[in-house]
Amino acid sequence: MLNPATAAAPLAAACCDRWADGSARTALVCVHPDGRVEDVSFDALHATSCRMAQVLVARGIAPRDRVAILLPQGPEAVVAMLAAWRIGAIMVPLPRMLDAGAIAHRLDDAGAVALVTDDAGLAATAALRRHLPRLRLVLGTEGARRGVLSFWEEAGRAPPGPPDMPRHPGDPAVLLYTAAPVRGVLHAHRALAGQLAAIDHLHGGFPHEGDLVWTPMDWGWRAGLFDALLPALCHGVPVLAAAMPRFDARRAVALMARHGVRNAVLPAAALRVLHAADLPGPGAIGLRSLVTSGVAPDAGLAAWAEARLGVAPRHAHAIGECNLVLAGGPGPLRPVPEHEVAVLGADGAPLPAGQAGRLVVRRAHEGAFLRYWKGAAPRGRWLPTGFAASIAADGTVALPADDLAALAAGNEFMGPEDVEHCLRRHPAVALAAVVGPADAMAGEHATAIIVPRTDASPGPALAEELRDFMRHCLPGHRTPRRVAFAKALPGAPEGRGALGSAVGLGARRG
Repeated sequence: MLNPATAAAPLAAACCDRWADGSARTALVCVHPDGRVEDVSFDALHATSCRMAQVLVARGIAPRDRVAILLPQGPEAVVAMLAAWRIGAIMVPLPRMLDAGAIAHRLDDAGAVALVTDDAGLAATAALRRHLPRLRLVLGTEGARRGVLSFWEEAGRAPPGPPDMPRHPGDPAVLLYTAAPVRGVLHAHRALAGQLAAIDHLHGGFPHEGDLVWTPMDWGWRAGLFDALLPALCHGVPVLAAAMPRFDARRAVALMARHGVRNAVLPAAALRVLHAADLPGPGAIGLRSLVTSGVAPDAGLAAWAEARLGVAPRHAHAIGECNLVLAGGPGPLRPVPEHEVAVLGADGAPLPAGQAGRLVVRRAHEGAFLRYWKGAAPRGRWLPTGFAASIAADGTVALPADDLAALAAGNEFMGPEDVEHCLRRHPAVALAAVVGPADAMAGEHATAIIVPRTDASPGPALAEELRDFMRHCLPGHRTPRRVAFAKALPGAPEGRGALGSAVGLGARRG
């Protein structure tokens, strides 16, 4: 583990500068859309982000201004993050799968004054920008346009060296938006330091010689940023930057095998896609560690992963307010290292072992957020997680199935099975399957097909009731827009529709 003082340094120093020593140490292994592979060093990230920080200052971006980033995995995203942190600005990561309304809400709610994006992002935000009067600077990574400055040309013209703007670990650095409900949570630079003990635990020690991290999750999501990208860079471990807006089992296996990925951070939905595609073959990938999130892999899937991937998956649960909280697999759920959790009763007092109550986590922790963006800072010793739980005498944590589903619903990278799990909790639903384009990823372009129970009345009223039910347990952009009814689903073993594993996130091949 890193020295705590080093880990708690401002993020640009912790995740770049300490490794930018002229040795050309690799920070990113970038796979471009045309197949080219490029190694990007910490030295290059340092030099370019310092220039970009100078650009931001010259364009009037001040400390605590919000700089939004809407980019795929790649060096531009990291340069933009580092540049914002160097000048004391607050970085607002925007996942690319969000629809226009969700992007507009975040930009407006954050009061973003700058946006760094590519041509796809410019197209997605073109109609929005005129309604965002505080957005006064747009930088395009693929060149200048009307009202858009060229990211690379501006950086090339800027003076070298970082601006003389010292930062403190307690200064605000990242404005994340939780998925359900959607609200901004403000984190300090020190938030990453509060994550590292959990990362070390989940990977069975981190880093080891030869480690290389990859996640298919967008770095704009909490998990992609805090569970994969930033911890790796903080430890000087290279990260494979390979954007995958739709999880593709064959491409994922090929990427991990070709580039020697040792540490994979996957949504459990992606693990299920690999299983459905019967990939990879035994011994094809030399993983050292595998961390999953979302709906936890069941025992059969975990055993399959250990046999095929050579390592047992460890599963993590997190909340936006303090990142990773619980971890399990192999074994039951326990608090991650350095986090103290408790179960409180209705009177706010801790409950004895085995009694169910409200799960809380100790607030006096580096990983705890500063405050809600449009709300007060948390008070008291405990930070509510919003879930019920019980804690056994041996420290293991049990969450009801409904709350496990709700935790998973907050996961940013979901598959159709996660949505189906939500639907099957409704008393009118016997079976459910989610179908639609593979890149819809169980989102608003998908259709939920419902086999109702015999005492239910299918029709427009029930469809609207189910949509409303999904909105309460799923992020808005994950709620299927259409609901259809059927008398049966083809091949529905174990109480679920086989369609759900054949379409949606990473469709079955063949």
